[in-house]
Parts: sequence; C-alpha cells; structure tokens
Amino acid sequence: MTTAPSTAMPMIDTALSAPVGMPPGPDALAQVRRRRAIGVRPGQSVAITYGTYDLFHVGHLRLFERIKQRCDFLIVAVSTDRFNAVKGKASIVPFEDRLAIVRSCRSVDHAIAEDGWDQKARDIAEYGIDLFVMGDDWAGKFDALTALCDVSYLPRTEGVSSSELKRRLAHCAESNA
Repeated sequence: MTTAPSTAMPMIDTALSAPVGMPPGPDALAQVRRRRAIGVRPGQSVAITYGTYDLFHVGHLRLFERIKQRCDFLIVAVSTDRFNAVKGKASIVPFEDRLAIVRSCRSVDHAIAEDGWDQKARDIAEYGIDLFVMGDDWAGKFDALTALCDVSYLPRTEGVSSSELKRRLAHCAESNA
C-alpha cells in the first residue's frame, strides 16, 4: 500500500517575511536571518551609509541623526585604513577607533567595515537595505544603486568637515613650529 504525497503546506515562520521587493527563496531567507542576527525586527526599514569618519565631528553625528529620522534601523559602514589607501586618503584616527566611535553613537544600530567600492551593492543585497544615503558631495555617484534600493544624498552640515579640521590642525602645527 502506497501513500499519496502530502499536499499540506509546509510550516512557515511568518516572522521571516522577506524585505519589500525581495522574492521568497533561499537568498531572501539568508537575508532575513542576517537582518535578525544584527537586531532588525520584521517590518523595520533599514538604511545604510558609508564613510571614513576620521576626526569624528558634529557633522557626522547630524548625518546619522537625519538618516535615523528616515528609517527604523541604521547601518554605518566605516572605511578601513586599507580601503582609504586605495582611495588615496590617509586617516589620522585608526580604523578600529573610528569603528568604536561610530558604534557608540545613539543613532547607529550596527556598524561594519567597508573594504572596497563593490561592497555597497553586496551590502544592499545581504542586509535587505531599503535606503542608501550619502552626503550630497557624492550626488549622482551612486545612482546605479537605485535598481536595488532607494538612494538619497543629504546636505552636509555647514561649516564642518574632516578635511577642514585637518587643514586647521596643519595650520596650528605650522604656527607652533
């Protein structure tokens, strides 16, 4: 006597709903697990931003606060010293310290290392990012990512930048030499 194959629906964890726009499947399940592992709750919108965050200042803090007003969960990717060298930049504050500073910000829910230009598209897919945000000095540079999520460029905080702080420090050092 043979039994007919079961036509019953498999048990589904309804809390494992895929992010908007992600079709069900193994990638969606992996994405949901990754989101859960970092503390994203079902239904929360997730934003990501990238930067060096050297000589951390109020402009960085305000950027995180403004992004957090637009999402439920904020991921910040901090450029590694190796990646900054690829970009032709040198940081004053070492990567591990910059990462610790960013992680300590109230508006930041999760911080990761940024190791290369191509990482952005991978992060969007892996974390199910809803909103990609950069300062408006990058306007238009990441528009290709609109195929993966919403992209926004926010105005920089007036009167403050790490580059300007470095110039001021160099001037002070020259004046005191």
